[in-house]
Parts: sequence; structure tokens; C-alpha cells
Amino acid sequence: MIKARTFFSTLVLSTAAIVACPADAHDTIPKDWCTEPGTRPVIVSNFQFGGKDLHDFLAKCGIVDKDDWYAAHAGALYYCNTPPPEGRGSSSFQQSLIVPYIKGPKSFYEKDHHLVYNISDGLAGSCVMCVAEK
Repeated sequence: MIKARTFFSTLVLSTAAIVACPADAHDTIPKDWCTEPGTRPVIVSNFQFGGKDLHDFLAKCGIVDKDDWYAAHAGALYYCNTPPPEGRGSSSFQQSLIVPYIKGPKSFYEKDHHLVYNISDGLAGSCVMCVAEK
């Protein structure tokens, strides 16, 4: 279980990362995305939910919010930090917090994204971990 303080810090960091992403974001994570000196971002996995799949995933996880943007954001954070049966192939998974980097849809980044974004728009992005530079 993620500690409340760590979860809150991650929520703030991932929200800042999401808001900082341009609407036409490419698959490239900015090199300075990680805030800890001497670390670099590494994509652990990617996700792409259609509207129905996202709705079903959020319902299965018990994520309910009147604001679809918040619900989708919480779902992405949950998805990235819940190891699948294969454990994402990394022993460091349990030791590092993984943050979602949302790539789309465009409505997720609109100026009025809390009003414009709808779960039926789906959600796509990457799960990113900051690792020490070698």
C-alpha cells in the first residue's frame, strides 16, 4: 500500500506533469521530467483505454468521481502502480513510484479539461519511473 504522504506527493507531481504536457504530446518523455537530480525517466509500460474499457476499469477499481478528468487521472495513477501478475519484469517496481504520463486524448488537455473531458474519450499514456543515471 502506498503511504498517504507518498501518494499525495505523487498525485501533485503527476498532476503537474499532466498539466505541463502539450496537447499534441509525442511519445517522447522530456529529459528533465524527473525532479530528482541524477535521474532520468524510463517508460515501464504503456496504456490505451477506449471509452468503454476505461469506464469498466474505473468501475472495477471502485474509482468514482463526478469529474471525469479526476476519475481518469486517478485510474491512470492506480493502473501504473498496481503490478500485473508478471510484475512488469522489474524488481525495482515495488521500490519506486510510477507516475502516469498522459498522451491523450486532446480533450484531457483542453483549457477547460474538467468540463470538456469525458471518460468516453478514453485515455492513453505511459507509466514512467525515474531511475538513477548510469
